[in-house]
Amino acid sequence: MTLGVGEVSRTMLDPELLRDDTALFVAQLAVPQAQHGWANGSILALHDVESGSHADVEPSGAGEWVVHQDGPHRSWDAVEEVLTAWLDAGKPHPSEFTLTVTPERQWVSLDV
Repeated sequence: MTLGVGEVSRTMLDPELLRDDTALFVAQLAVPQAQHGWANGSILALHDVESGSHADVEPSGAGEWVVHQDGPHRSWDAVEEVLTAWLDAGKPHPSEFTLTVTPERQWVSLDV
């Protein structure tokens, strides 16, 4: 994966949040096939191993970050959406989530 490639946008959500285990758990719910890593210590890189989609988020100063996304899925957009909901819910612990499995599908919900 090459950093800095793809559609450019900005975010106010600090990717450093993904250094928290619960935030990482929540993010993984949004992009289950994605792997993450850190480049140069401060650039978050997400790579969806199934679709080939990737995103990278790097600091740009003034409390915002530059996002590059490429491929069929907007990985950072999905992560940002679930992390924002998690933060708005008061950062609940993973024990407050429920996994439901039926013969047709499975899903995770928040018990708040």
